[in-house]
Amino acid sequence: MFDGRSDGFEDHSAFLGGPNFAHGMQSNSHGMESPYQAAHDTTMALTAKQAVFCREYLIDLNATQAAVRAGYSPNTAAEMGYENLRKPQIVEKVVQLQSERSTRTEITADWVLSKLRENVCRAMTAEPVLDTDGNPTGEYRYDGSVANRALELLGKQLGLFRDRLELTGLNGGPVAVEEIVVRTRAEAAAIAAAVSPSN
Repeated sequence: MFDGRSDGFEDHSAFLGGPNFAHGMQSNSHGMESPYQAAHDTTMALTAKQAVFCREYLIDLNATQAAVRAGYSPNTAAEMGYENLRKPQIVEKVVQLQSERSTRTEITADWVLSKLRENVCRAMTAEPVLDTDGNPTGEYRYDGSVANRALELLGKQLGLFRDRLELTGLNGGPVAVEEIVVRTRAEAAAIAAAVSPSN
């Protein structure tokens, strides 16, 4: 079950950049639409509350807070936000709104990355320290914290750093789970006696 915690820095890229949900309706062998297909029809209209949720989600990418601001109960906002981001028509609308905003503001991922790169280069350049008259003192400084933060953001964009631990099994497969059975000595002796050949 979803734990409801949302800090505004969650990675929802799996929802927004995942599989293409915008597939057309298909019929089963009887020419009828299946419940699964109906549930995944991206042409379904959004409710007014869902439309507000989409706009609010763009503010801070925090599904729980977007749900509260859209009018969902604070008691169920975490679940509703999570569920909303699983609905193809909502994901499609959020992606559309993000694209419109990017066009309107002329801020794209490339622009952001280039500005981060500029920050790294500027912060890593040693600047001369000037005295009160504007003359160099012979000392130099650079702003390592700005460079480190910009490098961190660039690294996250490139997938170099992970904010969460991902567990996989052998060769990237699922994690194997073993059932551990605890038996008493009497149970173990009874099982051993039942499977051992009689003399």
